[in-house]
Amino acid sequence: PSVGGSRYFAIFPDDYSKLSVVVPMKQKSEVAEVTEHVINRLELQSEKKLRSVRTDRGKEYVNKALKNVFGGKGTVHEKTASYMAEQRMGRQSGSIGNWRRRSGRCLRILLKASDFQVHNY
Repeated sequence: PSVGGSRYFAIFPDDYSKLSVVVPMKQKSEVAEVTEHVINRLELQSEKKLRSVRTDRGKEYVNKALKNVFGGKGTVHEKTASYMAEQRMGRQSGSIGNWRRRSGRCLRILLKASDFQVHNY
């Protein structure tokens, strides 16, 4: 677990700007709430509507709660083909996984070194 007790990270990479939002989570079940919060925040900041989201077919992404989030906003939920690892997240095979491991380690090191307390926003 991280300093704030989080065991998971929700990563929201933007293919257009190449920027990413990383949100620590204590449980995978927080994905729908975190996703809705991130979408609302990004739409407010950019003054643009999110058109589509691409995820793998994990249970934390393919469920009724996220279907309601995307459906309520008119956002298209694209799911990668489960048998095509190189299609994952629109990147070369493994790069999002590598990014996740590197960024998670860096984030934990920075949080521990700074004695920063993680709070939900």
